[in-house]
Amino acid sequence: MNGVRGVVIGLCALLSFGCATKSYVRQQAEPLAERIAKLEHRMAAVDDRLGELTKKVDAQSADLQGVRKELEEAKGQIQKAMKAAEEASAKANSTAAKVEAAAARAEAAATRAEAAAAKAGEAATRAETAAQKAVKAFELEQKK
Repeated sequence: MNGVRGVVIGLCALLSFGCATKSYVRQQAEPLAERIAKLEHRMAAVDDRLGELTKKVDAQSADLQGVRKELEEAKGQIQKAMKAAEEASAKANSTAAKVEAAAARAEAAATRAEAAAAKAGEAATRAETAAQKAVKAFELEQKK
């Protein structure tokens, strides 16, 4: 009996409240529909903005890839230039060493030439002295 009594009490409570009218439902649903429409409009705007930002990010990503590629090319060129500069420096150092060695040889040759000139001068002086002696000896021989 308790089960029947509960069902009867439940039916009475349900029938006492009555049904909602169409106008009441419409009044309650219209503000919600307006809010949903505004939210959908805002979401569409956010989606549009997101699309624009995605395009910008994609474009900047492509630009960044190009810059990275150019940077790598520049690094390669810098490395080549540094290698060429090092080779040129090595050649210049080698040439400078050769020039210094040639200058040292030239200086030694000049010193030897000066020594030879001094000996030649001494020999010329001795030859002149010998020639003068020979002339005197010839003159003495002629006088006898």
